[in-house]
Amino acid sequence: MYLCKNGVGVMMKPLEQRDEHTFILRNVSVQDSGNYSCVYSPNKYILNNVRASGQKTVHIQVTDDPPDFREAEIFGPPHVKVGENIELKCIIFERSNSSDKRHMYLCKNGVGVRMEPLGKRDEYTFILKNVAVRDSGSYSCVYSLNKYSLNNVRASGQKTIQVQVTGKRCDL
Repeated sequence: MYLCKNGVGVMMKPLEQRDEHTFILRNVSVQDSGNYSCVYSPNKYILNNVRASGQKTVHIQVTDDPPDFREAEIFGPPHVKVGENIELKCIIFERSNSSDKRHMYLCKNGVGVRMEPLGKRDEYTFILKNVAVRDSGSYSCVYSLNKYSLNNVRASGQKTIQVQVTGKRCDL
C-alpha cells in the first residue's frame, strides 16, 4: 500500500494480511499540504517511482498560523455538589469594532471542552449538568474570530476559576 502526495509516492506499508492501513504523518509542516491518496500494487516499487493517484483523494492544508485566542472573564461558583448543575458565565469586556462573529470556548485544565458561536454577543453561559467529581478543575474562557476543533484548543487564560465538586447532592 502506497500513500501518494500530489500523485507521487511518499510512504509505503506492507498490507500484512489486512485490506487496509493507516498512514500517520508526524510533525507536519506547511510543506505537508497537498492532495493525498492511497494506491495498491502487489509489486514493490521505489517510492519516487510510484506515480499514481487513487480515485479518492483528500486535500490536507497545513497552516502555520497560531490560533488567535483572546481571554474572556469567567464567573461561577467555586464549589458545587455531585449531581447539581453549574453555570459558568464567560464575558468579553474588551470592546471590538469588529462586526465579525466570535466563538467562545470553555477550557478545563487548559484544554477546550465546549464551544459556542457567539455571533455579535459579548457573553455566553455554559451549563454543566449533573456534575461529578471528575468535573472538578481549573476553568477558563477564551474566544476567537475563527472556529477551531475542540481538540485544537489548548489555551488557558490567566483569568481562571477553580471548581471543586464534592459530596452528595442534597435533595429536599
